Amino acid sequence: MSNLFPDYELNGRDSPSAHRRYEAGRGLDYYDADPNLRSVLEVHLDRATLGWAEERLRTLGERCGTEIVGHADVYDRVGHELVRYDRFGRDVSRVAYHPDWSANLDEVFDFGLVGWNHDADRLARYGRAPATLLTAFDYLVGQADMALCCPVELAHGAVVVLERFADPDLRARLLPAVVATTADARLQVAQVATEITGGSDVGSTRTVARREDGRWLLRGEKWFASNVGADLIVTLARVDPETPGTRGLGLFIVPRQRRDGTPNRVSIRRLKDKLGTIGVPTGELIFDDAEAELVGDPARGFAYMAEMLNHTRYWNAVGSVGIMRRAFLEAAVYTARRPSFGAMLDSFPMMRERLIWLQVDLAATTALLFGTGAALDELERTDDREHHLRFRTLAPVVKYRAGEQNVEFARAAVEMLGGNGYVADFGTPRLLRDAQVNTIWEGTSNICALDLWRAISKQRGHEPVLSDAERRLANLHAGPARRLGPAARRGIADAREAIAYLAEASPTRQDQQARRLADLFGDVVALAALAVEADHEVGKGDYRKAVIGELFRWRMDSAHTRRAAVTEAFEGLPDLYPLLFGEAPVSEREYEAALASLPTDRATLGFREDRIVAGTVSV
Repeated sequence: MSNLFPDYELNGRDSPSAHRRYEAGRGLDYYDADPNLRSVLEVHLDRATLGWAEERLRTLGERCGTEIVGHADVYDRVGHELVRYDRFGRDVSRVAYHPDWSANLDEVFDFGLVGWNHDADRLARYGRAPATLLTAFDYLVGQADMALCCPVELAHGAVVVLERFADPDLRARLLPAVVATTADARLQVAQVATEITGGSDVGSTRTVARREDGRWLLRGEKWFASNVGADLIVTLARVDPETPGTRGLGLFIVPRQRRDGTPNRVSIRRLKDKLGTIGVPTGELIFDDAEAELVGDPARGFAYMAEMLNHTRYWNAVGSVGIMRRAFLEAAVYTARRPSFGAMLDSFPMMRERLIWLQVDLAATTALLFGTGAALDELERTDDREHHLRFRTLAPVVKYRAGEQNVEFARAAVEMLGGNGYVADFGTPRLLRDAQVNTIWEGTSNICALDLWRAISKQRGHEPVLSDAERRLANLHAGPARRLGPAARRGIADAREAIAYLAEASPTRQDQQARRLADLFGDVVALAALAVEADHEVGKGDYRKAVIGELFRWRMDSAHTRRAAVTEAFEGLPDLYPLLFGEAPVSEREYEAALASLPTDRATLGFREDRIVAGTVSV
């Protein structure tokens, strides 16, 4: 049959964007396609570690951009099946996984995303993987499939629980299986706190734990169990029926098999019919006097779970930023290659501005993420209280921010691809469906914002975070990076003033404003992190991150009315697109020209020069 129309293909011959070389956000090496990631890692890794890590990053980046993402597209369409009973009617409650999911899951765990630093062979061949490098690994996986990030984050959380709170016998029995880098030795982890009565209100837990013949037995139901078919289930149960709220809860690990090898009394009632993250099955659990292992002190279960959640929130944020990067990549590639109205999509001013702001926000949140990873690495190396408090405070911030932004990025990618963005063949619908859960998983955005306020108001967690930012700002070398310093210091002063205000406000007002404080706090720490990264890049002769930092600062300092946004705001911004999206490094002259092209009058930017005294902030 003859074709009615000639063959159609996208090409980017007329685009200034470096993304024109790719055909889509699949079928490429996610590491090689992301020069910003390498630059960020240069800030956080020593030269020797980066030397051996690059080969591993390229290997994983290529696998994630090809086979792993291809498998994910398949099982996302098909899903898994719950086998509740065997042929004799016995409850087996087994998840029949799609083989592509099993292959992906084994590949990322065998790669060492959780067990790297527990694998003697890897440590001897390469060396210790800092938390920031493990973050980079997981970030690459998140671009291929957010569902894969869930078992990874739960395993990280279980490692924290076993290493810090479990007795030596329990730790010795379970930890090696959780961190195993071979499938036949590995046990997968599920986590569940939510019951149908409670949602985020964990204190309303009805599952009961009782001691009988030297064993703990759990009886109750759980409503949302992530990775529900796993071998080990981390959960909460009420050890003291007379103690209400979270104080009466103990933390338990429930194995699917008893020590004698017989099935434990755990049933999967059903799998959830979810909007997204189809790869990782979520279901409802029934404990019918299921044998369980108590973790630590039975009166401190909620405190243990809160520590685990702080870590799983961080790793959830890593996956969210992975979605942000993948959505940005899909939008940047498509708009650089799609002709419309006689020109490439990325030649139109609105499209250019949208892409620039996506690039700016991605850079800022990536900087915040890896800065939080650096705090985690310092905590793991020293177990210092200040490092612990810094990570404890930053984790809900980056989880809140990345969770909200990954939805915005995925929605933008769908829109920028037009009708094709709504079609599964182009990859973006799965990004949007998967992104939405990250405003919910491991605590909703509201809960994370409230948790930040709890860290600030109860533990003064903002102090080590802001003090660390101030120290880093004081050590900037390059002029463009130092130029960002006053704005970052103004932001730090603003954050402290906002915190002081809320400390005197009513509890109702504190709750109302918690999200706004999380926005401000995230902006401030992200800007300081961007300044540090710009300082590093300028030292190599590339001023791109300095321009991005200026744009982030510009928007942070702006105070537009709706009318002023139309008549005054952001003039000249689309003209920066070739500079920011081109392949060549940005020179000092181009950086200066970029600054000169943007409005700098006080009416447009809303600067508060009256608070700047000799390059410092007057507070």
